[in-house]
Amino acid sequence: MGKKNYVRCPALPWEKACRVKMLQRRLRAFGLYHGKLDGCYGTRTREAVMQFQQWAGIPGSGRMSPCTWHALFGAGAKLSSQYTAFTRSLCLRTPYMQGLDVWMVQQKLARQGFLQARIDARYGPDTFSAVRAFQAAMQIEIDGIVGPETWNALF
Repeated sequence: MGKKNYVRCPALPWEKACRVKMLQRRLRAFGLYHGKLDGCYGTRTREAVMQFQQWAGIPGSGRMSPCTWHALFGAGAKLSSQYTAFTRSLCLRTPYMQGLDVWMVQQKLARQGFLQARIDARYGPDTFSAVRAFQAAMQIEIDGIVGPETWNALF
């Protein structure tokens, strides 16, 4: 048998624990999974998969289809422009805002050299500072808030 291609091979509920842990780590990186990395495809994992599917425009069943797996892991997991519509303002607050939109903003800021910190899908002080630097460079009102104007400049 050859080496498995994990991009094409979906992790289904009955799959091995190591593959489910990999899925849980990826969902956590997107800010969707907050449970233990236990390798069990339980309710929390299924709900996180459903959230990702809904956000990515994939029919949501909570099960890992090849399409869902590819959106999470394939080709650097780059989401197409149809998923980059502005949905909410992002700002620094406690607890930190988190989610896919924060992750996408961090990705864009990092690619443009404004964010040096780890991309963790949480809008913390490093992201706030990077947004302010981006706003200054783009001559947008410097408030550290990712509103429609800042969002559109990023995407």
